Formats: sequence, C-alpha cells, structure tokens
Amino acid sequence: MTRAKQHPRAMSPVGVASLLPERARLQRRLEARVIDHFTRAGYQEVIPPLVEYLDVIAPVLGSGLVERAYTFADRATGRLMVLRPDVTPQIARMVAQLLADHREPLRFCYRATVFRHEEAHAGREREVMQIGVELIGPSDASADAEVIILALSVLKELGIDGARLALGHPGVFEGLLEGADAQEPVVRELRDALARRDRAELTALARQALPSRQAGHMESLLDSIGQAEVLTEAARRFKGHKDGKTTEAIQRLTDIHRRVDKAGYGASVLIDLGEVRGLNYYTGMVFDLFVPGIGYEIGGGGRYDQLIGRFGVDRPSTGFALSATPLLQLLAEREEGAPAGNGAARKGRHGD
Repeated sequence: MTRAKQHPRAMSPVGVASLLPERARLQRRLEARVIDHFTRAGYQEVIPPLVEYLDVIAPVLGSGLVERAYTFADRATGRLMVLRPDVTPQIARMVAQLLADHREPLRFCYRATVFRHEEAHAGREREVMQIGVELIGPSDASADAEVIILALSVLKELGIDGARLALGHPGVFEGLLEGADAQEPVVRELRDALARRDRAELTALARQALPSRQAGHMESLLDSIGQAEVLTEAARRFKGHKDGKTTEAIQRLTDIHRRVDKAGYGASVLIDLGEVRGLNYYTGMVFDLFVPGIGYEIGGGGRYDQLIGRFGVDRPSTGFALSATPLLQLLAEREEGAPAGNGAARKGRHGD
C-alpha cells in the first residue's frame, strides 16, 4: 500500500516547511525570545500585511526580488498583488503612508514570513521566517552601531557563541569610480568581479577602465579584510587623495566600529572593504552575520536612507533581519541533539 507521504495528494510544495508540535514550540519560543530582546531595547512590534499591490511595492524591491516574487490578481480590482517577498520595503511604505508626520525616531521590530521563488536545485527555502528591526529617523553612526550591537547581543542572548559580523560600506567602491567616467556596463563588471573575489578579472577591468592610482586602490579591496587595523591602513592609504566618498565611508566605518567596540563587541566584527552586494538597496554600511555550525549568513542588514523617500517621504533608516530557520536548526541541535533537517534560506540580509 502507498504510504501517505509518497502519495501525490499528500505532497507539499518544495521549499516550504511543515513543523510538527515539538519543532513548532521551539520556533515560537525562539521568536518570543528574540522579539522580547528587541522590545526591551525600545523597539515596538509591528505586523505588516501578507500581500501588497505589486505596482506600489515593486519600485522599491528591485528587479531581482520582483522576478522571484509570487503574484496573483486581486479578484475585486484586477490589480496584481504580491505575496510579501521582503519586509523592509513594507515598513517603509507603512511609515510613508501612516506616519509621515511623526518626526521622532521610530524603532520597530517584526516577525514575518517572506516568500521568494527559488529553483529546486538552489538549496534555498521559498518560505522564510524573518525576525528583524528597523530604526527610522537618525542618520548618524550611533544608529548604525545600535542595530549592529542589537544583532550581536540577541545572538548572545540565545546562547550562540562565536558570532561574527562582516561589516562593509558600498561607498568605498563607489568612491573609487569618482571622476573615472566608467560606463555602467563596466561598473557592473567591476562590481561583479569584486563580489566574486576574482582577482584576475578585477585587475584587468580596473587597469582598463580606471586611472592607475584608482585601479591600484580597487585591486587592494580584495585584501582589505580583517580587524580594526584594516580601517587604520585604509585611512592612511587614502589620506590626501580626492576619493571623497571612499574616505567618508572609511571614516563612517571607523566611527561605527569604535562605538561597537566600546559596547564590548569589537572582537566580533570583521571589516570587509570589498563588500559590494546590495548596492541597489543600501546607501551606507552593510553587514552579514555568521555563526559556527552554519556555513552561510544567518542574517544581515545595513543603512537604506533613500528607501522610504521612494514613497514620497525622506527618512534615514537602518536595520537588519535574521532568518529564523538556521537559528531554529542550531537550537534544535542543541536541545534535541539532532539536526533540524528543514534547510534554510542562504540569504539572511534584509533586502537580498
């Protein structure tokens, strides 16, 4: 007789999870502990809608997420709607629509499932529970440091040791292109080569498209990874040059790191000046979170000062999101002594 789990009518879609009681209790407990940590830090929970109008949210999602979103027609209006593929743009829309006149800093936290199409062979989930925060209003380095400290401290609260945070700033890369008159296709190729850490291709492209000094600086980004001394060396290297955006980004990272170090988390931060992912989304610092036992980032975030402005109201903002699935896996292994086995999305940074 055919077992139920093998019967076509008993199958669930690939990339979604069915949690049985023990695992469901563990996930709810994880969510509650994280949200409690955020609320004690002054963040208020919000609940964004599961669906949005595609034409409203698409301009702030970027083409990559739009292509991976699940859409359907609203029976009442015929307008296309989209299952939530990212939370941060929703909160940006909520602030612009409902809190446009509120000028005090807004501290929000959330737990929400996002849905993104992933190819079956990609090894990623299509349904991902994200838990995150958004700090809206402040534009200074202290706000960036606040969310970084919150991200590291919540992992400590969960008893997860050895967390590492990779911190970068897209302004470092962008500044090296100033005055070079590089065409957009070349800029994309440079960015892709840097993201892939392809030294040969990056060197060839940089020497072809940039003045020799800028090309040398571009190549050096591949080796600009380490602790605080990376920032000290970068400040020395760019001193007296006209790479304004680059030097501003390095100074900003230095200020952020100083504040994070003062809070006791400096040793957990890895500086990466070659970080270029998310340039269509982030306008300032960006970071990814890693923990022992998981071979990919379990979360991340950054500054996105222009996102809310796309809905008509400019508000500087910064934040991050954690993927609950790998955290659940870690806690399950610790409490049950066995792997969780549900898989995980391999991109945790909000906006990716």
